[in-house]
Amino acid sequence: MFQQNLKDYWTSAINSCGTDSKALWSKLRTQMSPSSPLNFSRFSADEFATHFATKIDKIRAATASAPSPVIDLRTVAEKIWSFDPVTTDEITRLLSRSPAKHCLLDPVPTWLLKRASDILAPVLSVMCNASMQSGKFPDIHKQATVFPRLKKPTLDAYDANSYRPISNLSFVSKLVERAVATRLVKHAENNKLFPNRQSAYRRHHSTETAVVCVMNDIIRSIDRGEITALVLLDLTAAFDTVDHQTLIDVLHRRFAIDGVPLSWFESYLTNRMQSFTVDGVKSVPNKVSCGVPQGSVLGPLEFIAYTEEVTMVFCRNQVSRHLIADDKQIYHSCLIEQIYSVRKILGDCVLDIRDCC
Repeated sequence: MFQQNLKDYWTSAINSCGTDSKALWSKLRTQMSPSSPLNFSRFSADEFATHFATKIDKIRAATASAPSPVIDLRTVAEKIWSFDPVTTDEITRLLSRSPAKHCLLDPVPTWLLKRASDILAPVLSVMCNASMQSGKFPDIHKQATVFPRLKKPTLDAYDANSYRPISNLSFVSKLVERAVATRLVKHAENNKLFPNRQSAYRRHHSTETAVVCVMNDIIRSIDRGEITALVLLDLTAAFDTVDHQTLIDVLHRRFAIDGVPLSWFESYLTNRMQSFTVDGVKSVPNKVSCGVPQGSVLGPLEFIAYTEEVTMVFCRNQVSRHLIADDKQIYHSCLIEQIYSVRKILGDCVLDIRDCC
């Protein structure tokens, strides 16, 4: 009986991936190389909550004296003044493509909700439209259960800095996010608002795209008898330090979002709460005053928008670049006798990026 239940579970789990190869490989990896359970006994849920809150406060305090950023206005042919209504068919498609996982905040298992999509899709479409047309994201959907996860298996499990916070959000809240994300991506792609050399979190812009692009540029410079200097930049706690007001300004001035949609994003970002969970024990709920949730649907897209303007720094310094998530790669090719001038060019660019950040 147990073997049959196991077989049925994995058959359902694999079928739920559909054409999503990323989700499929994620499930297969858990079977091919299962990770050993982590011992969190060194840190309680409240200790993790305190650690991450203190870490973010220190990072933000380090730039507290910097002047508020001036977001350059970008001319966009079309503004988003309202969200297109969600249809029942769209909700049905979103349900079929969504992974079958659920979190502690869900009142029913996700697999059950997906199986009852023909009954629940009309209700969910009304719910999504009510949120998007009113410009309000309900407070009940702004709660997150956060699990600390090791960044890499080789890191010290007894060092709190080895972990990153992953937010688990209710399925319905992520469904509304998916509907909004579809409209945001369509608007950005139609108006070419995302950087053309930004990989991750975008269709046809994978990590493979980034590697192929940078390697191709370097190999072509070798063919010309040149060398390439490469600088790799990584932002500390990038997702967790996003300033909400700056993000709203960016969405308005750089991505031409206005009216009710802008109010919706403001509502989405404000009054968020999170609780850390370790070994089934929850921390005291804490208010989230900055950052976008890691584990959300919109968070990665908002981060791309938040850092989009840094491409202007690269253009001013006339360096090649490629962005992938919160990593930035800048490089410049030259003849070997010009390497000292190239080092200065890249050094000046790094200083400009620091000031921009």
